[in-house]
Amino acid sequence: MSDGLEWVEDVWFSMGDYGNLYFTCARDISPQELAARVAGQPVDILPALTLREAADVVADKKTVHSVGRIGTSGEWSYLVETGECPGWDLPAEVSRDGAEVLVLDPQMDNPPHIMTYSKDGRGLSLCMFDAYGDTDGPLRDAFTEAGLFNDEDEEEDLNPDQLLLRAVGDYLNLSLPRNTILEGRLPAVITRISPPS
Repeated sequence: MSDGLEWVEDVWFSMGDYGNLYFTCARDISPQELAARVAGQPVDILPALTLREAADVVADKKTVHSVGRIGTSGEWSYLVETGECPGWDLPAEVSRDGAEVLVLDPQMDNPPHIMTYSKDGRGLSLCMFDAYGDTDGPLRDAFTEAGLFNDEDEEEDLNPDQLLLRAVGDYLNLSLPRNTILEGRLPAVITRISPPS
C-alpha cells in the first residue's frame, strides 16, 4: 500500500527534536538536480544520513543552515530538508525545463502550512492550508476532484490538512516513503550555509 502524503502533517507536529521538515518534490529531474536548484548552486552528495544526524549537522547553525536528504519515489525525486529553509518562497524558476515542483512547508512559526506547485518555470499555485479555496491551477483541480469543496461531511478519519495532502498526492501520483524518510539513511546535501534572507 502507498504511503501517500497525508502522514507528512502528523510528522510536522511530532518531530520537534529534529526541527521543521521541508519537503520539495520534483518530476522529470534527478534528486541531485533538484537539490542543486533549491540550493541555487551545484551540490556535493555527502554520505547517507539519518534524520537525527541531519538535524545534528544544523543544530548550531554556525556553518550549515540547512541539510537535505534526497531520494526517489516512483517518477518523483524528493528533497527533505531540516534547518532554515526558504520553503514556499522558492521561485517558480526551480521548475524550469519542463519539471514539476511541489513544496510542502510546515510554517510552524507562522501557521498555516503552505503548499506550492509550479511547472516549467511558471504557473505558481499557492495553497494556505486553512484557505485552500483561494488557490488556483492544479492544486485547486486536485481539491475539486477529491470533493473537498463539497459541503458534505467527510467520513474519513483524517483531519482537513491530511485530506488536502491526500488529494494532492492522488492527483499528482506522488507518494513519499514514510519509513525510509523517518528511519532510514539517505544521501545528504548541504542546501544552505547562510540564513534565508
